Amino acid sequence: MGGGANPDVFAVDLWGYKAEQWGQGGAHKRTFAGQAPPLGRFNKPYGLALGGGKVYVADTVHHRIQRFSGGGLFESSFGDRGWAPNLNGLNWPRGVAYDAARNMVWVADTKNWRVTEFTSAGAPTGVTYGKLGAGDGGLNWPSTIAPVGNGVVIADTYNHRIVRWDPDTGTRWTATGFKYPKDVKVHGSSVYVADALNRRIVTLRLSDGARLSAFGAGVLHRVEGVVVASDGDVWVTDTAANRLVEFSPSGAVKQTFGSKGAAHGQFWEPTNLQLRRDSTGDLLYVADTFNDRIEVFRIQ
Repeated sequence: MGGGANPDVFAVDLWGYKAEQWGQGGAHKRTFAGQAPPLGRFNKPYGLALGGGKVYVADTVHHRIQRFSGGGLFESSFGDRGWAPNLNGLNWPRGVAYDAARNMVWVADTKNWRVTEFTSAGAPTGVTYGKLGAGDGGLNWPSTIAPVGNGVVIADTYNHRIVRWDPDTGTRWTATGFKYPKDVKVHGSSVYVADALNRRIVTLRLSDGARLSAFGAGVLHRVEGVVVASDGDVWVTDTAANRLVEFSPSGAVKQTFGSKGAAHGQFWEPTNLQLRRDSTGDLLYVADTFNDRIEVFRIQ
């Protein structure tokens, strides 16, 4: 409110991207801003997917998925702020994954408590899973997904578990014992889990969810991203420390990289990771979430 004996009243319209001003008599005086966020820009990008020569980014606070060319040029966007059962509506989506075998895109629609399948062009296919809950079919803050077969492996973060679901057979397995798991990646016959507040990476057997190994305890702080390179090394976002950590396939630390900042090679809350192999090696894509950007590095 303004000062003086008869102050004006100001109100902020968060999702209208504007502020409004009224006088004491109720007369509207002016609108500040009111423009939707521009396409090709981010507000807390969290999830990343690479496939079909495209880069998909879960632009979380803008409630949309943005698609870019492999060279980083904006191409299109899908989704808008909305709620179930509207499949085009998204509510703080944090995860996106590309199903190369079927040319489909999965979205972890986090605050709609579901995962939803889209075409690569952004049209919902009608395949969706999840509702708020902890029982069979329930999800609570799904953060990321990894396609496998016709279904997905889901980081069911606030239920502290990993779920493998298939639209043809239903829930195939559930693995527990995690503390806010934030990321999952399927590599060969294993699932790699970023077990955020247990400060470690856990591997599970893809077929049944049985635990295989764990590493990173005593090295990692809060971990929110994991990916496996073509040489078998495991790259992790040590999010709370604003750095990346490279582990050998056996879980030994090979290097750490990064510090807090906004320069290239610095991070502010790095989260999801993805890899793309080209003719000269691996490119590592990093969702540098609080810097509102995607960073790309050549690692091999």
